[in-house]
Amino acid sequence: MDTKTREHAQQLEAVFFSTLDSLRGVWDANNASSVLLSLVFFKRILALQKEHVFDFIETEPEDYLWSSNFRNKVIDDPELAMRDLIITLTQFSKRNTSLKNIFAPLGLALQEENNLQLLIQVILVLEDLDFSTKAISISEFGSFFNDSLYRTALRASNTGIKRTTPKTINQLLVELANPQTNESVYDPTAGQGSSLIAFLNKEPNLHVFAQEQNIHIWALCKMNLWANGAYQAQISNGNTLVDDLQEDLKVDIAIAHFPFGQYTPTEKIKEQSYTSIPFDVSTPHIPCNSLFIQLMLSKLNTKGRLITIMPINTLVDDKEDRKLREFLIRRDLLEAVITLPYGLLHSTGIPICILVINKNKTTLRKEQILFINGANLDVKTQSKLNRELTPKHVECIRAVFHHLDTDCTPELEACVSTIPLHQVILNDYNLDAKRYASPFIAQLRLLEAHGQLIRLKEIFRSERPALWFDETPYQDIPYIRPQNLGKSITNYLIDPKNIPNTDEVQQVAGQLINESILLVNRSGRKLRTSYFVFQGTPILVNEDIMTFRVDEDRLLIEYLILQLHDDLFIQQLNMYKMDYQHNMITEEYFEGLQINLPPLEEQATIIKETKVRLLQEEEEKVEQLRNDLNLGKQRAQNEQYKIISSLQHELGNRLPAVLTEIKNLKYFLKDKEEDQTPINFSEPMFPVFEDEDIDTVDTLATTIERIESILIHSINSLDSTGDIIKADRSKLNLERTKIKDFLEEIQQFYTQETSFRIQIEVEEDAKGREIPIYTLIDKTQLTTVFTNLIDNAKRHGFVQNNKQYTIQFRVGLSSDQQEVIILYKNDGKEFPNNFSFEDFIGYGNYAGQTGHSGIGGYLIHQIIDNHNGNIHYRKRTDRRDPFKVQFEIALPALSTK
Repeated sequence: MDTKTREHAQQLEAVFFSTLDSLRGVWDANNASSVLLSLVFFKRILALQKEHVFDFIETEPEDYLWSSNFRNKVIDDPELAMRDLIITLTQFSKRNTSLKNIFAPLGLALQEENNLQLLIQVILVLEDLDFSTKAISISEFGSFFNDSLYRTALRASNTGIKRTTPKTINQLLVELANPQTNESVYDPTAGQGSSLIAFLNKEPNLHVFAQEQNIHIWALCKMNLWANGAYQAQISNGNTLVDDLQEDLKVDIAIAHFPFGQYTPTEKIKEQSYTSIPFDVSTPHIPCNSLFIQLMLSKLNTKGRLITIMPINTLVDDKEDRKLREFLIRRDLLEAVITLPYGLLHSTGIPICILVINKNKTTLRKEQILFINGANLDVKTQSKLNRELTPKHVECIRAVFHHLDTDCTPELEACVSTIPLHQVILNDYNLDAKRYASPFIAQLRLLEAHGQLIRLKEIFRSERPALWFDETPYQDIPYIRPQNLGKSITNYLIDPKNIPNTDEVQQVAGQLINESILLVNRSGRKLRTSYFVFQGTPILVNEDIMTFRVDEDRLLIEYLILQLHDDLFIQQLNMYKMDYQHNMITEEYFEGLQINLPPLEEQATIIKETKVRLLQEEEEKVEQLRNDLNLGKQRAQNEQYKIISSLQHELGNRLPAVLTEIKNLKYFLKDKEEDQTPINFSEPMFPVFEDEDIDTVDTLATTIERIESILIHSINSLDSTGDIIKADRSKLNLERTKIKDFLEEIQQFYTQETSFRIQIEVEEDAKGREIPIYTLIDKTQLTTVFTNLIDNAKRHGFVQNNKQYTIQFRVGLSSDQQEVIILYKNDGKEFPNNFSFEDFIGYGNYAGQTGHSGIGGYLIHQIIDNHNGNIHYRKRTDRRDPFKVQFEIALPALSTK
């Protein structure tokens, strides 16, 4: 790439995004990008035809005059100018059947937008740019077009991010497929074509086939491929599953990132020739995930390979997903399963996997599956909701897949395994990679090889207590429920004296226990275990608790409790819960889990060492708590001093100033009364000296406005200080709240606003449904947080009168499901360069000349901190990102149950 073409490409990019920013808030985001990209594409095609880059495009002299004709007509007759422009583009696409309907999105966009002045500006800007290959090469222009599509899709929020795949994921698909010269590649849900472009960047000489249902996105995909020189690419417009427009196609590679969790009417699928897996014709709808795989399989030639992105629950779910797994495994089509971390896709935070299917597996890989567990890769973190694979990760996964080379990164050590098909079949066709390739599985195998592992079934006696009561028994006895069980070895013994009796509980049902027994909760997020030592008084155990007789001749009870809370055991338990998609476990499966069982003497030693370690840890916690209390007390005193000092400073400066202004006003009005002259608001308060600029002299109006402003600032400071006092943690009124509902309530406060709009987006699950996300909040206090953020944007950021700004809330869960993440963004003016996040949350700091009370950020930070949450300011890393102000708020999550 020479310097000249690089400069032209940078100029084109700068013009494109600056123009897009000028349209933002005035035009719909999708319409703006459609118009801009379509006109850029049209100018490029005309320039290429003029240079004879291709000879199959038919043009007319009028085509080259489109911009000047529009400019000349628009002043006298805007509607005629618009109509003629659309006619020119329509006739051009009709004349060239390979580009038929490609300008349909532009035509629709122009009909919806009525601000012709901006369109004139766009056309004038584009008119001055050189679109020839001398100015910008095919690779440069293609890169610009593809990147612009990607960036504008991200700008368009949920409507855009669902149609594009992250760049590093595309690169990973390419490296896994390893396309060769003259091979063919097919994508049944092409979106904007970014995946296909990634393949062409790797190997330009590919035959490209694809289909896309949405005509708007189809047109952009077609433009994207042409912009990158793929003029012979065959891209059809239609629903692939019910209207396959390339039915007889056979290709070398099939790829897809299809929409997850969709359903299709059974009636439309029954006669489709690509279906290979039987389904129930009586059901009204069929899940599409399996259908897409079957369609892609039908497109592969005898040596074809298929690489697709899937939601990770596909690896363990029942029904259609299990049928698909069985179909692939029984036919030895599945070559590899690669699991990836949480939060890599733009539209959902769910963890994903990649399936590699190969009709021509090598001899070494026949009758086995390669598992690569990349779920714990240390990915690049943009936020707790958005993460990204690094190029190094892509290269490492490529090396493992093609060469079984795990030296690239220690993160994949013990996370790669080749498993025979019969072992997967014995595991009920479970394809979860961590079941076969993870550090704890490697540890289990090592212990098993040394004969140290034992299944719980072997140390539990075969008979379990079987006396059940469905109502209150004949006597009042302690009634044990899951919440009564211990969480660790420090409180594992059941003390019946501290347990409510059956006569104190409304609903009573369970097992009558009159012997020493192990108790384990059947459901719930975390394991709870206790041991009941029978001393003559029986207990009744709730049906949500499992009971096991323990062989105390083989192990010590305290050692058993330690093992049940050991990481190795907990990971086995969590793997079961992940496999079966629920938090409940049966006695049969619990007994199948394994623990390490050394001799009794060694068990006693481990117990003693553990108790010593726990005691030391408790002593350290006590010492740390003492230090924290002292520090907290000191911090609270410092905060009080800071508030008092700030108020003294603020009111001490402002109130004397107000008093001086009022005195001047009093003398001015007294003079007017004595002179009996009328009061004029524009009259100077003081005599104007010779050569003094009249505009710099205070008038009656400016004096009154200044007094009002000082008083408002003082009142705001006092009010905000009151809010800080109210925000004390001990005074919070916490309620279980669905975050989307709460944000929609706040949204209602601003329904009459014309200068901005509020968008609320919620993370989706594997089926494309919004995840219900709950947390405990004081609604009044959190309302103060978000209204402060919104009002801050109104006051400081939304400075253009003719523009509608956007405030966006994006809600999701952290990767461990323990935090609610709320991303707040707005596309107004950013903070001053010298105003940091520390300044924002500091007490009494003002954001430039428009600063309000100087306490808003401090108050926001304190309220969120009181909710055991945190807030971070995210600096904009991409200058093309329109959201210049971004905050990330994290709050503790609650279960949806």
